[in-house]
Amino acid sequence: MKITLILTLTLSLLSTALFADSKLITISNQSQPAIQIAIPSDASVTSKGLKTSIESADRSLRIYLWLIPSTPSIDSLLPKIASLIKSEFLEWTPQSTSILSIAGHPAKYLKGNGEEADDNDPGAAEVAVFTDGKNSFIACVHGEKDHAAKQHARFLQILESIKPL
Repeated sequence: MKITLILTLTLSLLSTALFADSKLITISNQSQPAIQIAIPSDASVTSKGLKTSIESADRSLRIYLWLIPSTPSIDSLLPKIASLIKSEFLEWTPQSTSILSIAGHPAKYLKGNGEEADDNDPGAAEVAVFTDGKNSFIACVHGEKDHAAKQHARFLQILESIKPL
């Protein structure tokens, strides 16, 4: 019990330190706020339709997030990931899957290979599929060679910051 409490407190303090220079953004389904995310304070955010793009000022981190309205089951989205992320990444084939918790719900974290949509260069993408209990979301980082892997730690930190509203 003591170890769990100390570990939880340590992780909470570490999260606070990691996001000391952050800002909160809200992703909404139409006019209803769905989730809140802590992102780097220097990041730009653009939204078009159901897709939100988050990019750090130094361009070392780019996260693409799609809101999938009225789809609380993440498992129903797994076979559709490649078609849902095709505006950013093509021919995506998952190589590994792990389970984590995002926004207080079980989530799937997948890593796979494919091609960048802008220039068809071979690359890798890491994808998180999660729900807030009402809607589902797909978050993705990708890049040529090992660029997705270089974004991995920061991507996970941001995913851990997601809170349902």
